[in-house]
Amino acid sequence: MNRDTLKQIMIDQKDIYLNNPLITRQYFLEANVNYCFVGIRRTGKSYMMYQQIKQLEADGIPLSQIIYVNFEDERLLEMTAEDLNLILEIGLEISES
Repeated sequence: MNRDTLKQIMIDQKDIYLNNPLITRQYFLEANVNYCFVGIRRTGKSYMMYQQIKQLEADGIPLSQIIYVNFEDERLLEMTAEDLNLILEIGLEISES
């Protein structure tokens, strides 16, 4: 996957979750636990993640330490398992700028 394309996708998606108005819903998620949200389309999985990002930010976690990638973005269709490390590299790069 082209590094510049992936970087632009991550920047575009960050704009989406930072600028989307949210209707707050109560979800209890344990700290320091990995979750995998699955379910049918349009049930609020992405918005739940946007809400968690806002909560982390409110708890004092800098946005530079938060990486979110929606893999349903059609621009990511050519991404392979080998490209996954690029996400972390680009996340670090974005956080330093």
